[in-house]
Amino acid sequence: MNDKNLASTKNTIHFTPQEVATAHQKFLMSSFDDAASAEWISMFDKDAIGEFPFGTRSGTKTSLEGTGAILHHIRERVSKIKFDRLYDVTITAGDDGDGVVIEFSGDSHFKETGISYNNRFVAAIKLKNGKVIRK
Repeated sequence: MNDKNLASTKNTIHFTPQEVATAHQKFLMSSFDDAASAEWISMFDKDAIGEFPFGTRSGTKTSLEGTGAILHHIRERVSKIKFDRLYDVTITAGDDGDGVVIEFSGDSHFKETGISYNNRFVAAIKLKNGKVIRK
């Protein structure tokens, strides 16, 4: 299945911040296969904006528009990493009920080389009408 097919999800299911946080962690621990990608991107509004503030270092855009662009970035960059475990997870819901911040540590490695990549991560996610509009 290609990114365009995966990105063509309908905007009918509404998600809570807790559901988004849980699904985000599950997605990171997956192998970024078609099924995991389809489930994860189904939480996004088709016009969502994906923010990847450290993308310029690797030569990619830092802000991507639309689910197709977000999936492409995940497949081209993030999927090169295999997360071995996530821990010290903190989930903070926004006061307005339309946002969530996920902070976590992750032990991972680059699939191609086996080199360890361990880091502390944060994902600030904004929802509107039960769909992710900014990540």
